Amino acid sequence: MVVVQEVGGSNPLGHPWCRLVFGRTLFTFTRTGWRCPVTFTITEVSDFERLITILIEKDPLDQAENRAARRLAQNVNINGFRPGKAPRRMVERVVGRERIRHEAIEDLLGTRLAEIWEETGLEPATRPELNDLLEVSEGIEAKISVSLWPSIEEPPHYVGRQIAIEVLEEASDELVDEQLEQVRELHAELEAVERPAQTGDYVSVDIVASKDDAPLERVSSTGLLYELGTFSVFEGLTENLLGKEAGDVVDFESALSDDALPDEVPGLAEGEVIQVRVAIDEVHQKNLPELNDEWAMENYESTLDEIREQIFTRFNQERLSAMRARFRGALLSELMEEIEVDIPSALVDSRTARTWDSFRRDLEEKGFSVEDYLEEDQVDEETLTEEFRSEAKRRLVMGVLFSAVAEQAEITVEPQEVAEIINQIQAHQDEPSPDLFRGERGNAIVNRLYSDILENKVMGVLMRGAVPTDQDGTLIDLEFPPLPTEETVEAEVVEAEVEQGEK
Repeated sequence: MVVVQEVGGSNPLGHPWCRLVFGRTLFTFTRTGWRCPVTFTITEVSDFERLITILIEKDPLDQAENRAARRLAQNVNINGFRPGKAPRRMVERVVGRERIRHEAIEDLLGTRLAEIWEETGLEPATRPELNDLLEVSEGIEAKISVSLWPSIEEPPHYVGRQIAIEVLEEASDELVDEQLEQVRELHAELEAVERPAQTGDYVSVDIVASKDDAPLERVSSTGLLYELGTFSVFEGLTENLLGKEAGDVVDFESALSDDALPDEVPGLAEGEVIQVRVAIDEVHQKNLPELNDEWAMENYESTLDEIREQIFTRFNQERLSAMRARFRGALLSELMEEIEVDIPSALVDSRTARTWDSFRRDLEEKGFSVEDYLEEDQVDEETLTEEFRSEAKRRLVMGVLFSAVAEQAEITVEPQEVAEIINQIQAHQDEPSPDLFRGERGNAIVNRLYSDILENKVMGVLMRGAVPTDQDGTLIDLEFPPLPTEETVEAEVVEAEVEQGEK
């Protein structure tokens, strides 16, 4: 579809005539005032891409060039004239006619595009891109590409949709006992003993590894405290130390474990035989505390039964959170796979560029460069860019889903909700920064907060609408709390105000 529209700008008297063309149908209406200074056409390139052709007539262009020349004259020194007072022809000699025209067209397009957005209701998702400028008999014709926010009429059906997930193991006495044993291990004490080393003992050793009498410093160590029976980069280390005592020196042949990094010892082939010498300094036995109420009160200010109950509760909470996360991921994947939407490439490019900018800043804050990262992770820039593009497109499709659900379920975000989060952020700052939420960066943070709040609300509706099941189709209760209603929110606000007043 092509839409042709003549817009009269901001003259308060109105316009003598303006016309709208939809396909082949022409509508004409008349107003009093002066002639419309700009004509534009909108061509649908794809579902969410438009090509806007704007005609800037000669008179408005000449006036804009005069304004641009006066503005540029403020910043150039022209003999015989005060700043901003030089005539246009003199300014053109200094800065060039092309620069004046460029700034004039840029000013006019900014104004005209704002009028077009208001007149048509279009909402650009990215910065409009100027494709071409053509000299025509009436003036200048500008061709501009615009990407719109993609949308769908309604989201995929989610109410009652069954989503199968893995059911994780529930807390049991055996699992609690394992957790308690780990806590007990944390409080173990080492005691030096004069006896042969046993499995579970710790030995303080110096290790020298070599290959054909050449030392391998990358895997040698001094003063290493090693627990017999646990992993080591040297195959057979535990077996060669069992039964040995302090003061013993043990020589044996070994190879680096398959789990050792391949670049741990440059030049050494995987599985290649090396020589290892281990000098045992001390043997330590591990003394574990006795689990009773006295120990529990001393270390945790709780009885042993209370600690067991805490472990039991925490385990079930973590299990529930993990299963909710799996349900969330599986539900989103199913819904997003059913969404057929053409995401404008310019929008994907814009999001990818933003990801790159954020990625670079994060690396720089840690003292690294992109080149350092690419070399360390053995990945090229093209591969990483494709990963960023794929994630950008996935996030955009997710945004389409969230917007459709929010519109269907009439989910909104109130300014007060964002303000409350901003207050919480500032309250947790050691030195509150009043400028954090101002300017371009502040607007980006506030917009992100709006998006996060909306996403949380939408996910709440989606996850309570769908039905989690196990692989056999048996329903699972993920114990979602009820969504807050207007009444409960209002009650919470009143309660908070009362508490504040009491303080």
